[in-house]
This record gives sequence, structure tokens and C-alpha cells, in this order.
Amino acid sequence: MTEQRNRWLTKQRIVIITGIILVAVLYFYRLPYYLTMPGHAIELSPMIEVDDVRSEKEGELMLVTISMSTSETNLVEYALGKMKEYWSLYPADKLRMDGESNEEYNQRQLKLMDTSKESAIYVAFTAAGEDVSRTFLGAYVSYIEDGLPADGRLQIGDTLKAINGEPITKGDDLSRMITSIGADSDVTLTVERDGESIDVTMPIVVDEIAGEKKPMIGIGMTFDYDVQSDPDVHIKSESIGGPSAGLMFTLEIYSQLMHEDITKGRSIAGTGTMNFEGLVGPIGGIKQKVVAADNENADVFFAPVLGDNYSDAKETADDIGTDMEIVPVQTFDDALRYLEQMQSS
Repeated sequence: MTEQRNRWLTKQRIVIITGIILVAVLYFYRLPYYLTMPGHAIELSPMIEVDDVRSEKEGELMLVTISMSTSETNLVEYALGKMKEYWSLYPADKLRMDGESNEEYNQRQLKLMDTSKESAIYVAFTAAGEDVSRTFLGAYVSYIEDGLPADGRLQIGDTLKAINGEPITKGDDLSRMITSIGADSDVTLTVERDGESIDVTMPIVVDEIAGEKKPMIGIGMTFDYDVQSDPDVHIKSESIGGPSAGLMFTLEIYSQLMHEDITKGRSIAGTGTMNFEGLVGPIGGIKQKVVAADNENADVFFAPVLGDNYSDAKETADDIGTDMEIVPVQTFDDALRYLEQMQSS
């Protein structure tokens, strides 16, 4: 009897230890992916204040977020990312630069948010005819297109200092010089990386963007400016990072400056980067943002045309059966024109 009990206890211990090991593996073994899922649609009027301006709207303008795991996924999270609809797994090497820590990544995203605020203020004030100025401080790589010359040669976060030895002094220097040099030629970029100056040479190729063939090397640049406006603008974005709220920031600031309810009583959500020329750029996680906006009962969703964002947004809207209207935009003016002709709620 005692021997049988000992065998039973031994089996129980093996089961318990095996279970502990299995749970530990499931929850503590990490895979090189981040888990993303639909986030929230957040009203902008409480976040943005233009000095000496009081603006009341019957509707609302909303930025849209995605939620992301704070660390690389465990096996349970990986399985959820594979099984749950509109949950996705994002490769870590596509998210962070080589050797970049989570903290460094978060700081880079907050810097992109700061740049997004500056461009939003500049475009909104310019459109409203208000006083605004900008001073160029620098430029850094924020996007690299797979398969084009910069892929494998440059890194996200590289600070661009010179092109063929000519210093960068304003935002359009790179595109202007690439166009001037032309395809089938090499270009040498001087970049600062980890505190060191590096010369990187690569060919210029012709590729298509927004339906137009142009000479390029396959990078997106984020330009750092000091923007001064009168009146001042205060944007309380707290821990939200990245540049994707640029379009919606611009619309909210413009609405306050014009003392006008451009929403006409409707809930307007959207996404897209904003540059100083008023162009709306593509973002990641567009499908999840459509779901998040629909969850908040948005009436309209602005989606960038570039990067297949609009087609992906439209496909998602059809799939979830939303009544929300998906509106393609390439510029800030596109969004304004839509709102001007939109019917009131």
C-alpha cells in the first residue's frame, strides 16, 4: 500500500513539475514579434488648446490608436495573434533599429509625435491665414522601403547631414538633389549613426509613388523644425507615440482657429502623417484602426491613399459591415473639401 502511494505521489510530482515547466515556457519564452490589436478613438478637443481661442463643436474629431504589447510576445500571445481577428504579429526587426532597446524605441516614437505636432500646427495656421514660421533643425530616416537601394544600407534613425558632400539645410534638399542627379547614378549620403559620421553610397533607381515614376533611393525622411505660432498651441498627447495623428491634429487646430464646427455634428475619425506641405502619408495598422473607430461609432474615417492604406481600410470596413464612410485623402485640403460638402448630422 505504501509503495503504491509513493508511486502515486511520484506521478503527481511529475505532473505538477511538468505543468509548471509548461506554464513557464508558454508565458516566459519570448518570440521576436510584437502583438498589436485595435486600440481606441480619442476625442481631440480636450487634448488641444489654442491660446485665446474657445471652440465648441457638436461633433468630434478623433485620433485613432492601436494597442501594442510592451515586450516581445510569449507563446500564448503569439497564438492569440494568429487566431484572433484583427490582432496581428509584427516582426521585432521591422519595428526597432539594430540594438535599439524598448526605451529607445519609445523615445523615438515620442520624437515622431513631436514632429507630427509641429507640422500640424504649421499646416493648420497656414490654411487659416494665421502667423506661423519654422526653422529647419535637421532630418532623419523614418522609413525604409524593402528592396530599394537604402534597404540594408541605411537604418531608421540615421540623421542625414550631407548629400554628395553638400550639407542639408532645408527639408526638400534630399528629393531635389536625388531628382537632379537622376537615375542610374550613385549618390553618397553622410549620416550620423550612434554618434559617428558615416558615408553611405548607393544607386538611384526609378520607382513609382502615388502613381508617378520618380528617381529615388527608397527612404522616408522626418524633418525636425522649430515652429513658432501666434497664438501658441498646446497639445497634450502624453504617452501616445508615432506620427500617425498628424492629419487629425491639423484638422482640430484648424477648426479651433476658424471658430468653426467643421464636423457638422458628426464623429470624424482618421489617421495619416502630415508633412509641412500638407501631404498625408501612410501609416501602419490601418485595419486595426478602422475596427477601433467603428467600435467608437465614428461616422467618417479618413484614410491615406498612399501605401495601400485606403484599399486596406475599405476592405476592412466591408468585412466588418460598418456604416462608417471610408474617405481617401492625399492632402489636408482633400479632408477639408470633404468636410465642407458633407451633410450635417
